[in-house]
Amino acid sequence: MIAIVSLVLIALLGVSSAELEVPGTLIREKPSGLSIVGLAEVIPPTCDGVNYYSTCYDCNQILVCSGKLPSTQQNCRVNSPTKPYCSAGICSATPACPPEPLSCTDAGKFPDPYNCTQYHYCEAAGEDSSVYACPPKYVYNADTGLCKLQVYVADCMTAKCDPTKGFGTYGTSKTFFAICTYDDKGVLSSVDMAKCPNNTLFDTVNGSGCKFTCPKDGNFANPMDPTFASYYLCYTSGVTKVASLQKCAEGKAFDVSAGLCTAAAYATTTPAPAPAA
Repeated sequence: MIAIVSLVLIALLGVSSAELEVPGTLIREKPSGLSIVGLAEVIPPTCDGVNYYSTCYDCNQILVCSGKLPSTQQNCRVNSPTKPYCSAGICSATPACPPEPLSCTDAGKFPDPYNCTQYHYCEAAGEDSSVYACPPKYVYNADTGLCKLQVYVADCMTAKCDPTKGFGTYGTSKTFFAICTYDDKGVLSSVDMAKCPNNTLFDTVNGSGCKFTCPKDGNFANPMDPTFASYYLCYTSGVTKVASLQKCAEGKAFDVSAGLCTAAAYATTTPAPAPAA
């Protein structure tokens, strides 16, 4: 029996990760409007002022009722990151509420900040996402936009916020990062996901945002400049790839197709699509 299991494992290891990846299943479609039921569901519970008990204030917070004493709230996302959901008055790893959509920062697929078995599809920035779930024993792979079989604990990536940094990390990813919002008391209130533009990588050490990185030698559009008034000159110095920020002359814009600055009225400023993952 041991020999058979070993052969099966060897066979699986010989299959590329892409062949083991599958799409998820839609579990919550992007809302088309706000219903009366939806309004009723967001009314939070209150304590009765007599009994001692805990209940769910919302999908992620516990309401602790202490008789005649003031009630308190505990945020599971902050106090217990591995159990970020409130279920039956305690923090749990299993969500008891319907999956929450993301507030989209751009169009495309985005990982869920808390649940590595779910991901989101956004049609446009500013809208709510549609939520997808991976099959059992699968986790979302943000690099490919598909669900992969979980082999290691580290395969399950989630967002991590740090109030001392501008942005939070998403696992080890240098493409996706977290936008962490805190209330006036410094308590984490929401987490949105964002993606670095082409030719940039997220600064996972300092959490300071997306930094340009040269794909090769040549001239490249500055992805952080929507006016295309600047560009990066990339060249190799010894073993180091250097990115030098350059500015176009007044009245000119960086032409992506030509790789140089041309008259702004005639410049082609539409970047080429990113290569397939």
